[in-house]
Amino acid sequence: MAFGKCPFCNSSARAVLLIGGMCHYHYTGGSESERNSAPAIEKAKLLADKTKTQDVWFKEMIAKRPANCENCGNMIVIPKDVTPKAAIAHILPKKLFKSVSKNDFNWVALCMPCHSDFDNRGHDKASSMPVAKIAKQRFELFKDCISEDEKKHIPDYLLHRQAGTN
Repeated sequence: MAFGKCPFCNSSARAVLLIGGMCHYHYTGGSESERNSAPAIEKAKLLADKTKTQDVWFKEMIAKRPANCENCGNMIVIPKDVTPKAAIAHILPKKLFKSVSKNDFNWVALCMPCHSDFDNRGHDKASSMPVAKIAKQRFELFKDCISEDEKKHIPDYLLHRQAGTN
């Protein structure tokens, strides 16, 4: 956390405590119209803090995640002996896509069985899951942040083309 001006607030606003690069109001969601406006989305793309650790990123995403799985709709239950990170699935895996591993849009909230399917059963399975639609929408918000050398690893289903076509 640091002090500064929230990029979503009036540009003449005073410096405030920033959480994830924004004021508390906007960090906790702001208004529906503000969250979905084109300027807000563009500003959010620019908020990715390259110095942020993966642990800080996970904490921020855990704080934002819904209570229910974005795939099956079941309540996300994490056993006490499992890290809460298990409810956050990267749309593009952090090992292959370091440039967007901490991007605020590169995730979906999944229960443990859905997270396992999404990560471990291949792109054909991931593309057929209900959460694929959400993954595609979020991918559109951060695709321009992916480094050139990583783009060759982007799954076809996120690029809106069928496997085996160009």
